[in-house]
Amino acid sequence: MSRKFDPEMRLKGLQMKDASSLRHNGIVTGNRSEVEDKVRAMLSDGMSRSYVMREDESVIALARITTNPYGESAMLDICQKDDDLPVFASCLKDLMRIAFRKLQMHKISIVVSVSDKEKERLITEFGFSQEAVLHDEIRTVSSYEDAGLFYMTAASYRGYSLCFVPFVKGILAVYGGQDFIDKVEFINYGSEPSGFLAAEKARYYCLLDGDGKFLPRGDSGYEFTGEEIDEMPYELGRAYTEFKEYFLKTRVEFDLNLRITDATDFQRKVWDSLKTIPYGSTMSYEDIALMLTGNDIKEARKLSRAVGNACSENPLPIVIPCHRVIGKNGMLVGFSGGIEFKDYLLQNEMFPGVLSLG
Repeated sequence: MSRKFDPEMRLKGLQMKDASSLRHNGIVTGNRSEVEDKVRAMLSDGMSRSYVMREDESVIALARITTNPYGESAMLDICQKDDDLPVFASCLKDLMRIAFRKLQMHKISIVVSVSDKEKERLITEFGFSQEAVLHDEIRTVSSYEDAGLFYMTAASYRGYSLCFVPFVKGILAVYGGQDFIDKVEFINYGSEPSGFLAAEKARYYCLLDGDGKFLPRGDSGYEFTGEEIDEMPYELGRAYTEFKEYFLKTRVEFDLNLRITDATDFQRKVWDSLKTIPYGSTMSYEDIALMLTGNDIKEARKLSRAVGNACSENPLPIVIPCHRVIGKNGMLVGFSGGIEFKDYLLQNEMFPGVLSLG
């Protein structure tokens, strides 16, 4: 019987105190001592990580990630109190997030009974693909039954991803998910990917040469097809389209859902001020400081350096246009992507005509 499930419930690390509830709910079988020994073994297993989902302090699911000896792929396993699809779905989403974003797994796999069509449908909707049929893999009360082995790679994970937008001076890497974007980075042609996810996606899209470096400007691989855009998380696909329009000078404002975490109140105030600078215009760091201090020139001068630091820590350049902030003397300073990128963005905004994408 399906319970009313709270989508905010998340997996937490397994603890010894969970042994009693795991046994009571039939998730781990055996007498008290045997169940405690099994939990102790799970906690000490260096090749796996174990988690539980609780409801009113009662454990309703046990979930595990078991990695291979090389630490590049993992097998997922979920045991439940009841065969409840929403609980299974929530556990699986959390395991995917942990495996790809925290543990940086290249590939994850999961086994589902061939008779469980609902779970097979669910994991397929999540983006898993079937790799094999395992004969007599799952034990039932009276026999064994076959199971499907399903897999997903980090590059095809839709919970959090990125896209690459080429332009004249380099490549824009935009990170996000179904409902948000949360990071924008500048990449030089011919450089190596700067992180795990960027490398996974660049390989997936065949954007790296034989030395693992980004292909040169103008390579046709940088042009995403409509089908590839549709496969992106929704908000990330919107971001790809809007950034292309921005570089083609057909868009002056962005309509994207942004997610910013781990920011101070001061940083947020600075970034909100940056959003008021019109397309094609510039302001100085002191101008921004004046806005924040109610035009108190003495306080603004004290605050200018802090404004500059906040600009350099902006996680979403272009959308939050820190490139439009310049030195009081008109010099281009303090851009996290590099002065050459800042110079290009300002020229692209200020002068007529189209500076091509890449």
